[in-house]
Amino acid sequence: MPFPTWDDFLRLALDEVRYCGASSVQVMRRMNALVIDLIQAVPEERVLALEYWGGRLKTTIARSFEDGEGRMEASKADRQGLGAPRRHSPENYKLPKATEK
Repeated sequence: MPFPTWDDFLRLALDEVRYCGASSVQVMRRMNALVIDLIQAVPEERVLALEYWGGRLKTTIARSFEDGEGRMEASKADRQGLGAPRRHSPENYKLPKATEK
């Protein structure tokens, strides 16, 4: 009886979510966090496949978000997808200075 491989499981878990959630900052953040967490947890022989999926996410983000700021926001690894800083500091809430005329 055929049994799915690690690559089969990754494709099943990540491919459709990546495709359908490509324009969602939150989905991309959560997927990045998932891949990074798995890379740290799996045996060495499974890391290469996860690095491949990390690259697929980067390509998807580059294609789906037109501006640099959007790409940067979507590229953050965040399990909740909210992009909120872990520590609430006044520095996190500073607005850019207005340019003088």
